[in-house]
Amino acid sequence: WQEDNGSGFADLSNGGMYNNVTAQTLDITNASKALHNNKYRCIVSGSCTPAAISNPATLFIDTAPNILTEPSNASVCPRRQTTFRVAATGTNVGYRWQVKNGSSYIDLVNSTVYSGIATNTLSITASSVMDGYIYRCYLSGTCAPDTFTKDVVLTVHPTVIPGIILKDTYACMGDTILLTGNPDNGIDYQWQFNGTNIGGATGRTYPATIAGSYALVADNGLCTDTGNAKTIYFRPLPTAELKITSNPVICPDSPVVLLSTWYAKGQYEWYWNENEISNADDVSYSARQAGFYKAVVSDSFGCEITTAPIELESDPGPEPEVTISNRVILCTGNYAAYQWYEDTTAIDIRTACFSAKENGTYSVFVTNFKGCSKMSKPIDMNNVGDVIMVTPNPATTTIYINTDERVRTTLSTLDGKILIDQTDSKIIDVSGLATGMYMIRVYDAQNRLVKSERVVKQTW
Repeated sequence: WQEDNGSGFADLSNGGMYNNVTAQTLDITNASKALHNNKYRCIVSGSCTPAAISNPATLFIDTAPNILTEPSNASVCPRRQTTFRVAATGTNVGYRWQVKNGSSYIDLVNSTVYSGIATNTLSITASSVMDGYIYRCYLSGTCAPDTFTKDVVLTVHPTVIPGIILKDTYACMGDTILLTGNPDNGIDYQWQFNGTNIGGATGRTYPATIAGSYALVADNGLCTDTGNAKTIYFRPLPTAELKITSNPVICPDSPVVLLSTWYAKGQYEWYWNENEISNADDVSYSARQAGFYKAVVSDSFGCEITTAPIELESDPGPEPEVTISNRVILCTGNYAAYQWYEDTTAIDIRTACFSAKENGTYSVFVTNFKGCSKMSKPIDMNNVGDVIMVTPNPATTTIYINTDERVRTTLSTLDGKILIDQTDSKIIDVSGLATGMYMIRVYDAQNRLVKSERVVKQTW
């Protein structure tokens, strides 16, 4: 018999582990691990040559389980995974992980908590209640004896699952929702928005201004954990502006009506020159004073917007005065629009002057260039056809009132200061007056104004 231990085949001799090395059957007693994978063959010789050589046979030495590396204690955070691992040799080694239950051990089964219970590596998804659990592994194989690893301890660190405290999940666009982390001490924080860390947001609170999902990551120095996310929303603001529904100028007894364009059910607060107007809470407001106006509009959720201010001006309004020239011509001042009336009935006259065709009481309703209107005082016309002439105009020394009627005449400055007032005299001496423009008014016997005309005094 021959043996190949890696250096080639060599003849065996009886002794030690070998016996019957020249017999048909080779005996090997108390084989050592060193013989594992050695090859053996037999050379058979007889009277005739050549000798016969058998096919080689390999010797496999089975061994009992032998632990090379024991598992080590493990530390882990809740809901995280850790492992215990053993390294061993032996033939057909089997593994069975166990946990200590009181004074005895029970075999583990694969579950959501444990996996690899029949391998050399046990995986554990830890929970807080498992802190201090003791584990070992039972090893068996083809050869005895079976063996156990040493006991190992699982330490589950205390952790904190951060919560988010907030007053409301809804706010108005432009407002801030304050997010507050819980607990409030001994913790490092990192805020996340839609699953991504927010740069620099490492305080206990975070002022959120954008709608989305917010989560808080907390670190207590041993474990890091992320709490449940909170989704917040921002409601859109009303879209309001002011419109003027009437003349934009405030006239006497004629306010400007301001209207907010936000017609949805809501609340309104009106302001004049930054001062809140008492009891002004309707969709419109009638402004009676010049200044700046604005409205604060709130919707049913309390979201509010302040309109851009509108400046309104006021106007004292026109003071129309009707004058008579040549006994039949009625005139008033320069205005944007006119409407004449005879005895309170509108007539189809819309010019500054017109010639009356019949006696009556006349007035004019005028609108100035700011849109303010007023009715003049009425004036009586009783001598239509009896024309009164004021000549010459311009005049240098004397003005004549050409009429057959008995009249009273006044001459005044344009601002109303009477310089001459005479009765039954149709000749007016203006030689002593300064050069300029004056107003002559002629009254009949009943002291009714029948003629008014501007005259010019000039020098030679």
